[in-house]
This record gives sequence, structure tokens and C-alpha cells, in this order.
Amino acid sequence: MDSARVVLAGIAVVLVLTGSCGAWPPASPQLEWWDIGNVHEVEVDPLTGAKWFARQHGGEDVNVYRFDELKWVGYRVEDILTDLVVDQSGRVWLGGANYGVFYLENGEFEYIPMRDNPSGAAFDRALALGFSSAEDIWVASFYGQGNLGWQSLVEGWQNGVGFRWRDSLPEEWAWINGFAMGPERDLWFSTTHGVGVVRQPGESNPPLVEWGQTDEYPYPPGPDGNTDMAISPAGKFWRTVFRTLDGGPDIFYSENGSDWTPVQHPNIPGKTGSAWRVALAGEAVWFSAFYGSWNGATGAGALFYENEQWRWLDFGSTRIEDIAVDEATGDVWFATGAGPAVLRGGADAWPPVMMELAATQEPEPTELKGLSQAMLEADIWFQMDLRLDFYIAVELSDGTLLYAPDWTPSMTPYANGIDVPIGLTLEDYPLLELDLTGMPGGTYRFYSAFTHAGTMNFASNIASCEWQVE
Repeated sequence: MDSARVVLAGIAVVLVLTGSCGAWPPASPQLEWWDIGNVHEVEVDPLTGAKWFARQHGGEDVNVYRFDELKWVGYRVEDILTDLVVDQSGRVWLGGANYGVFYLENGEFEYIPMRDNPSGAAFDRALALGFSSAEDIWVASFYGQGNLGWQSLVEGWQNGVGFRWRDSLPEEWAWINGFAMGPERDLWFSTTHGVGVVRQPGESNPPLVEWGQTDEYPYPPGPDGNTDMAISPAGKFWRTVFRTLDGGPDIFYSENGSDWTPVQHPNIPGKTGSAWRVALAGEAVWFSAFYGSWNGATGAGALFYENEQWRWLDFGSTRIEDIAVDEATGDVWFATGAGPAVLRGGADAWPPVMMELAATQEPEPTELKGLSQAMLEADIWFQMDLRLDFYIAVELSDGTLLYAPDWTPSMTPYANGIDVPIGLTLEDYPLLELDLTGMPGGTYRFYSAFTHAGTMNFASNIASCEWQVE
């Protein structure tokens, strides 16, 4: 798009819409944040709608939070927390890297030993938790030293007196990092080397466990949570594979849990990285993703997939650790290294383009009498692959609205058919440079918006900014 020189009320205006991308901006403005410190897990209570958050390392501080939209309540659990789940009855469970399993009882988290399993091994580490019913808990457990040892799939059930445990998979396996309940009440789990399933747990003794390798797409074990899995109400399987080293497939899809197909998703401009967590909103899917190294993300955000279309929600350089969807409200909750965040209303309330406008005035009129230069700048987030029309207008102090490029009352786009890629961001991007010398006093408000090409259907919010001329 070419730059254009126009005249507005005799004042020279330079409108610039060419240039390069700026650095990754702060997270998209439609997100709402809370400053309680980093959190790694999030779950929504299906009965009350309360949100639960946990962080791995609490030390002497609170490391579990409950939020009911009115207040935050904190809890301290003396362990390195690895997982947080809320079962169908609303009970909250925690996995710990040192001691195992905790559950909330009468306002406090109680520890449940796992040392009474038949093998006699001390399964003290709970790496991931899953449920096949309100009474039946499954634990991906580990015993050994450091990363050298054995992992087992341990089943626990409430027998009226307490909890009992049994090894349902007493052999060496890859790391199990995520559970998902299938449409036939089968409990599926994702590991660093493939997918397994417990067929109709609770109805067979011992449960039938099946294991499927995915050697055609091997990948190395990584940090806790390096795979995730979800199964939609219609029985569609989604799985993520954390891989930033080799750039291989990171999202997989299956109709049956056995035959997996890698899913191509858009590349965010200038970034290479990996999908991470997965969460469902009905049949639509959310994926967290980050770019750069594990310890130094250069870009992060959430990919959203629905009806064969992808969207991108930018989180700057803040990595998303977990995602949960409130089915009652549609809100999407994120656990991140910068604290909890929420997208109110989910994707339905999320325009594919977001803009913020800001005005600066240099030099200050007091510094150079009679001369002043004003600059209108924008931060813009393009969250889908789009073809757009662009509008810019000014409202004069008498209420007259004039549109670029001719600055007439005729509502015509400044530019037609602009192709933009998903994930493109512009930071402090110059839109208007205005010489205020001799401009009549009053308030001038500028507006800017994108529509889907050839239509008057808005693709963005209507961004605005005021200038006050004395």
C-alpha cells in the first residue's frame, strides 16, 4: 500500500500505512488479568463455576487459589504441584512431585498415601491425574531417582472407608502426561511415545489396558506436561506433542484414537515453536503455543480452531501453561507465567483484528511557540488470515465526520483488499502525522477500523483517539 498525502482543512497530513512489524506487543487487549503471580494449572468446577489455579513451587507462600468472580481464596500445600483436577462431584485434587495425591476436604487439602499398592513400591510422585467416575481416580505415578526409574498407571477407588490403590500397569512405560475420557467411558492417556486406553474402567477386574505406539512421529521426553490430549463430545481426538527442537508435527487428530494424522496449522510470522496444551469448547479446540527456547519464550499465545479456520490470540512473551473453558459462560481461562487471564465470552466475543490508538505531540507547544507536531500511532493484532478493507476518519469539533483518503463525508475505504497473515502484529505503528500549527481550537477524534473486504461487516473493533487543540 502506498503512502498518501492529503489535505484536511488546509492542514498538511501524511498518512503512512507502509512499514515493518514491530516487536511482539503486550498480550492482546481483550484479555483480563490478575496479578497473583505465576500459575501453571487451571480448572473450572463443573458444579459451582469456581476457578481453581495452582503453581508448581509455592515454598512458604500460597500455591493453590480459588476464584469465584468475587474474591480469591488461597491455600498452601507442601509439595511441588504437578496437576490440578476437579472431578464430577466438584472435589478438587492435586498431584504432587514429592508426596503424591491430595484432595480438598472441609476447607483443607488432605494427603492420601499411595504406598498400599500390591507391588509394595513407593509411588510417591503423582505426575498426572484423571477420572473415570467420581469415585475412581487414576494416577500417572513414578518411583526412582531423578528421571531414572519406573512409571506406573495406578488406580484408586473409594470403598467407603478410604482409598485403595492397585497397579494397573506395573511395567516400565514412557511418561504419561494427560488423561481424557472417551465417548464409550474409556479412559485415554497420552504419553511421550504414544497413546494408551483403559477400556471401561471400573467394569473389569483388573481393567483392560491397551497401548498404541506412534513410532512414525517419535519425539524425545521433555519437561512435565510435554504432551496433552482431549476428546470432544462427538468423539474426535486431539493431541499435542511438545517439540521445539526438530520442528516436526505438534498437533495430531484422530477419529478413533488409533490412527493419528498430523494437523497443519498456520505459522506465526517470524516464529518457530510448538503447540503445548489443548482444551475444548464444544467441538472447537484451543491450543497453547510458544516460540523460542523452553526457558526463554520469544512469543506465545493461543491457537483456536473451528470450522477449518485458525485464529491466534497473542500473549506477548508470556507462555501459557494451561487452558480451561467454562462451559456455562464460554469464558476461556489461562494459567500463565504472569498470572491468571481470561477471554470473556470466548471466541464469540473475540474480533479477528484488535486495534489500540494513541496520540503523541512533539515537541510540546511550550517548548516551541506556535509549532506542534502530532502523531497518531496504532498497535494492531491480526488474529486470522484475512482479506480486509481499511477505514480512517476524523470527527471535527463541530461533529462533522470526514473519511480518508479524500476527507469527505462519503464513507469510502482508504485501502481495499489488504491481505494479512495470522499472527501479524504492528506495534507503535505510525498512521497519521499532523502539523497542528494554526489548527482551529477544539477536540478532534480519529477513528480507525477494518472490515471484511468488499463488505461493511466489521473485522475489528473501532479504535479511536482524541486530540485537544487549544
